[in-house]
Amino acid sequence: MWFHRLGGQLLPYLASGKAVRRWVNTDAELLSHFSKTFFANRSVSFTEEMEFKNADSVETIPIFRLLNSTGCLLNRRHTAGIDGQLAVRMLKNMIFTQVIDDILYNAQRQGRISFYMTNLGEEACALGSAAALKDDDLIFAQYRELGPLLWRGYPLQSLVDQCVGNEDDTGLGRQMPVHYGSKEKNYVTISSTLATQMPQAVGSAYISKMNKEDRVALCYFGDGASSEGDCHAAFNFASTLRCPVIFFCRNNAYAISTSVSEQYGGDGVAGRGPAYGLATIRVDGNDILAVYSCVEHARKLALQGQPCLIEAMTYRIGHHSTSDDSTAYRLPKEVAFWSQLNSPLSRLRSFLLKEKLFTLEEESKLEQDYRKDVISALTIAEKKKKPPIDSMFTHVYDVLTPRLEKQKSELLADCSKMSITSYPNESFSFPCLRVHCTPTLPEELTNSDKYKEIGDDAEWVLSTCKPGYGVQQLRDGRFDTYWQSDGSQPHTINIFFTRKTKVSHVCIFTDVKTDESYTPNRISIRRGTSLCDLSQVCLVEIRQPNGWAMIPLQCPSTHGVVRAFVIQIAIVQNHQNGRDSHVRQVRIFGPKGKSWNKVNGVQL
Repeated sequence: MWFHRLGGQLLPYLASGKAVRRWVNTDAELLSHFSKTFFANRSVSFTEEMEFKNADSVETIPIFRLLNSTGCLLNRRHTAGIDGQLAVRMLKNMIFTQVIDDILYNAQRQGRISFYMTNLGEEACALGSAAALKDDDLIFAQYRELGPLLWRGYPLQSLVDQCVGNEDDTGLGRQMPVHYGSKEKNYVTISSTLATQMPQAVGSAYISKMNKEDRVALCYFGDGASSEGDCHAAFNFASTLRCPVIFFCRNNAYAISTSVSEQYGGDGVAGRGPAYGLATIRVDGNDILAVYSCVEHARKLALQGQPCLIEAMTYRIGHHSTSDDSTAYRLPKEVAFWSQLNSPLSRLRSFLLKEKLFTLEEESKLEQDYRKDVISALTIAEKKKKPPIDSMFTHVYDVLTPRLEKQKSELLADCSKMSITSYPNESFSFPCLRVHCTPTLPEELTNSDKYKEIGDDAEWVLSTCKPGYGVQQLRDGRFDTYWQSDGSQPHTINIFFTRKTKVSHVCIFTDVKTDESYTPNRISIRRGTSLCDLSQVCLVEIRQPNGWAMIPLQCPSTHGVVRAFVIQIAIVQNHQNGRDSHVRQVRIFGPKGKSWNKVNGVQL
């Protein structure tokens, strides 16, 4: 048989060992090629066992920390670069951050700025990482990184100017609040779109590498941004190009309302790092000393051509933004656990108190001083004018195109015809109308053949009110009753007429001696055909708000009165920046005779 004949020839050959040695050499060569071709020379082996790897079969990356939850230092070996002075400076900046957040968040609720995002609960991530960098290192922030700006000495006034959007805003009033940027502080301007900063950070780091600079780029991003395609692209480019970049993930448990359990499977964000070839560590993001140590070491690795990924485990105590209500998707006890027992500030404070480097009296004094500084900066920012309207055409093209020149001319022509009192600037300056109060209504309104009270011809709707303090109290003719708002500013009184009505005066009675911080001192009067098309008639500042403030409504095109279906009284600021408002009486006056017009047979 052929098998026996072949066996007779093959067995002596196999017995010689030549074929076995050749087989072993071939497999070794194949593994060597696998290693070089696919795995960047990493060791690899064959197996005859079929095993699928999943999250349960791979050990979870541990969470590095130096301070426990009570502020006790667990290991001094990694704190060589942190002295007492540096730790105290960290705490001071944490307190400063919280004061800024508190005042600007409430300023938005009062209608003084349009938007805000707090840093509450995540201060250690931003400040600990910023402290470990050099001032020349580039920072690519997401939007909860106020800390690095403060650490690098960015002026408080510039920060508040950006949130207000005035003429000194470096963004020219074009960007949302908290979208900071500073070329001087090497802080790249923030973009609202998630993860766009990640490949940009890699690109800038690659330039630093090509120029052989002692410089890294640190890129902040959140767990939500880790689900974007730009995150993958950035990780891959950084690894393959060996860029001096540090990716710092603030994993704060929520991407707006989406929890991390819905964001990813597996070992979180850090679990992806080794797969991309990034030096990776997971750190307790509420331990500022651990965060500092990780970034300090990551900077050394990055400059050696080893890009790094740091996943900082923290928690967003505040709402996502002033546009969010987090009570809709998380329980108060969950927030309380992190804010009361595990906040980064309380942990660092406990450590410094144990080390006798700081006192509670110092903290109280600091907080008071910071509050004065921030309130002063906000007051100054609000008094500044807005950027000129035509400035929106600057820094777009070096030389404007003919089409843009035409658009600019048309815009300026239209604005010159409009009453845009809500937008004071150098080109169109409309200062507040300052009104003084009188004990009684002027006789020219109450005992005249010229004017009459027309409030009863309208339906009154309030933005909010506490039970028993509504429209009835606002219109009952008594000064011992009042309307009280029950919500965020601006508080509004909306007056709806069934016909287009001539309105000449709005009169408001206030009592600052009794109502104190509940007393309105800045009011916007608006008109329109509905709430959807309101335009401002005048912005009013009530001087010494104690009595009747008579506000004349003047519109040149309608001979000294305004015509509207809707009049809105919007309270944009209270005495001493109070939150809720008290208004004791409101009267609306119009010219006597028909309060509506007829044009071409059509009633208006």
